[in-house]
Amino acid sequence: MTTLPELTDKESCLDSLRSLPPAILAEMSLSTGKSLPRDAGKFVTCNGISGAHYLLATMMGAMPMAPQTALKLGLGLCVPEACGQNDVPAILNSSALIPDLRVLTISNVHVSDPVKGLAAPGIRFGFAVAIVMILV
Repeated sequence: MTTLPELTDKESCLDSLRSLPPAILAEMSLSTGKSLPRDAGKFVTCNGISGAHYLLATMMGAMPMAPQTALKLGLGLCVPEACGQNDVPAILNSSALIPDLRVLTISNVHVSDPVKGLAAPGIRFGFAVAIVMILV
């Protein structure tokens, strides 16, 4: 398991990306999706990096010479914990993790956190499990 260096509270997302040791930045980059138009990246690998977390981003991407023909893109991002959902547009524009996005005009970025966005199973789940256990 790889461990990230400790970050100060005042350190921003992009600063934390810039200050990463090259080996950890490479591991995060390899865990980030790059095959456009859709690539979820490597969720399990990202979760194995201590101090990193995984985000899913959808966006519209257009070539500058044909902005009226934007495509829907989706990428999984492995970023430091200092980075939140509001930091993703800056990450996408920085090209630190995904150099191929440099040639596109990115808009309408929507981000979700599949881990923190999970809800705890409710009472219905408990009843369903109990019924299955009785039937088996």
